[in-house]
Amino acid sequence: MIDAATHIVVQPCDCRRLDQNCDRPVETCLWLDAGALEALDRGYGRRLTRAEARDLVRRADRAGLMHTADSEWRSRGLHAICNCCACDCYPFRAARKLGSKGIWPRSHYVAAYDRERCDLCGACVKRCHFDAFHHDGSTVEVSGKARPGVAFDPESCWGCGLCANTCPANAIVMKPFSIDLGLAP
Repeated sequence: MIDAATHIVVQPCDCRRLDQNCDRPVETCLWLDAGALEALDRGYGRRLTRAEARDLVRRADRAGLMHTADSEWRSRGLHAICNCCACDCYPFRAARKLGSKGIWPRSHYVAAYDRERCDLCGACVKRCHFDAFHHDGSTVEVSGKARPGVAFDPESCWGCGLCANTCPANAIVMKPFSIDLGLAP
């Protein structure tokens, strides 16, 4: 998406700026093309180069922010890339409250966990916003060291991929997922 954009603008995240439930970075919302120009016309945001935008997304990822965007941008046009946290993001918080998980923000993937490959480092537990990965209360010996056991609940997974892109053992991969919305074809 960043490579396809002609205009890129970054603005502070409204959700995180207003709620301040965490200390993650605030200047993380990317507006692309028409949305970028509209933001600048309103006096908001600042321009970024593609390299700066890619760097911002990488920093947001390291800070534990989830990347959300329109998966159908090729047909609908570019709009925005949000870098969200579940504690501040209005759409994630609303989906939890309304029980509309998977509808918006829409889930396209779900984590697949290979327990045999897992070295129980706990990185997935630290990065998961939804407690899909969590310590199960057990202790497991790995290479002579006692480590907390890791459990995975796929029903709690929202498909953000933060667990998979941080797993040093490659024990987590993202698999395509589609929720049946019950809509007529």
